[in-house]
Amino acid sequence: MRTFLMVVSILIMVFSGGCSLVFLLDGGMKMYLDAILVLGGVPFAVGLVIFLLARRMDKKP
Repeated sequence: MRTFLMVVSILIMVFSGGCSLVFLLDGGMKMYLDAILVLGGVPFAVGLVIFLLARRMDKKP
């Protein structure tokens, strides 16, 4: 379960960060920067939280 959650969270971070970079490089001046950061930043943060929680799973205190 730990490995599955880590892989899913890494995929979430890669795709959300990659899509944000594509939008910034492609039409960053035409689109609002705030909208790009919300659309890419929130999923990236969620993926990061899942990754950090999965990393702590199954560890003995």
